[in-house]
Amino acid sequence: DSQALRQLGMLAYDRNRLRDAEHHLRRYVAAGGGDYEANYFLGEALTADRRAGEARPFYIKALEQIRRLGTVSDAVLRTEANLLNRLGRVDESVALFEKLQRKRPNDHGLRADYAAALIDNGRLDEARHVLRMP
Repeated sequence: DSQALRQLGMLAYDRNRLRDAEHHLRRYVAAGGGDYEANYFLGEALTADRRAGEARPFYIKALEQIRRLGTVSDAVLRTEANLLNRLGRVDESVALFEKLQRKRPNDHGLRADYAAALIDNGRLDEARHVLRMP
């Protein structure tokens, strides 16, 4: 059952069982499932396992899937911003994080993701600024 594979993969990822997450999510994607979240979290599991090169195609697929959705929630836009960062499209990522930050100034999770993206790219002064925002 492909939905069971997805659920098992997402649960394993949430529990930081990255190999199990990879196993289940790969099977889900291979079975034709592969929604943007499954591709994104499969990429994240691979990245956390220091296999960023293997993660890239899943990030690309997730970004393509998001772009086909049309109208999306702020949570999906946040995923898109993280994907752009993972794909090295830092300026696009920062612009999207800025847009979301203006819209949701009190979202601490968003702020943490934004600062992490900046830190990943050596933009420490900008990260400090984001973390100091009220």
